[in-house]
Amino acid sequence: MLDLKGKVALVIGLGQSGTEGWGIGAACAVLFARQGAVIFGGNRTIASTLKTREAIEAEGGQCDVVATDATSSESVKALVDACVAKHGRVDILLTNVGQSQPGDAATMSEEVWDSQMDINLKSVYLACHHVLPLMEKQGSGSVVCVSSIAGMRYIGKPQVAYNTTKAAIMQFVKATAVVYAPKGVRLNTVVPGLMDTPYTKSLAQRFPAAGGYEEFCKTRDGQVPMGKMGDAWDVANAALFLVSDEASPVLGELGDADGGKGHAAADLVRRRHNLERLADLGGAQVTDVHVHTGARRLAQIPRRDGQAGGEVDDGGRHGAVERPSTVHVVGFQHKSRRRTATSRVDELDRGEQKRVDGAVGEEAVDDALDVGGSRRRYRGFFRGLH
Repeated sequence: MLDLKGKVALVIGLGQSGTEGWGIGAACAVLFARQGAVIFGGNRTIASTLKTREAIEAEGGQCDVVATDATSSESVKALVDACVAKHGRVDILLTNVGQSQPGDAATMSEEVWDSQMDINLKSVYLACHHVLPLMEKQGSGSVVCVSSIAGMRYIGKPQVAYNTTKAAIMQFVKATAVVYAPKGVRLNTVVPGLMDTPYTKSLAQRFPAAGGYEEFCKTRDGQVPMGKMGDAWDVANAALFLVSDEASPVLGELGDADGGKGHAAADLVRRRHNLERLADLGGAQVTDVHVHTGARRLAQIPRRDGQAGGEVDDGGRHGAVERPSTVHVVGFQHKSRRRTATSRVDELDRGEQKRVDGAVGEEAVDDALDVGGSRRRYRGFFRGLH
């Protein structure tokens, strides 16, 4: 099971700060090597990869590392060329370059914004730009890009560039996965939640909390439904499955390793919001219902046949259009599953997490609800009605 013997894994970002604990890229490289893969790494500094290389070689594995600037096309191409020159192919690509800087749209400087785009997003593009043609020629390959829960929702601190880039990675992978699926190449994303890694200490310095590092970790533990942050090995196990042949039918998916953070009630609803959402997934519609006035606003999502759905007429509080239809919740249900649902989201009251009645689960709630309370039309969530 999960055998990687004979495969060449190119891991970009396998170093780490400090020797205590394990970083995500380092853990992935070690785990891939344990399963038989030959590791060829690219990292900004060679010295920070020493622990990774020693661990792999101590267990009889092979690991070479080349100094690489992941934001430079020339440098990334040189890394890929060196890997091919030594091993003749690239079977697995893992991109794990990332950095978070504090700031919102008003306070973050343009220089920091641009740097975050390069480090977090351009690095993914460049790696795929130079590796995917090789995999296409081989007729096979697996790519896993490391994103973050911060790309799916606000997690309590202003880091707008990081949020943006990590969300963009997910969509980049989804779009590219569709293009390369017929060519025998799979792309997926692994989505870490709040992790306890050596990088966590640097985050604690950038986003200081009263009580120092210990209090910072305690707060993060409390934000995870399982009660404790995950570690790099949790992410590495998810990545291992995604790159393995056992995951051959999986592509364009998000492998969450977040301890349930993605489904936490506090991320769905805040008490201050005065709009309830009634999501009729069967009719592919979402309705705003004002708590006090009962006024409704219907957001219609066109059906595949071009017809718009009808209005919800439920007396102003509850209801769902009784129109059984099949909907595809993109990115949250497996691409091959199409489920029939005539459902609504239970009334949202006092910040408690509610559920969706029927076959579509909480993943759909999280995206079907506009938890920010803005008045927008919901488009693009549902692939359509059949």
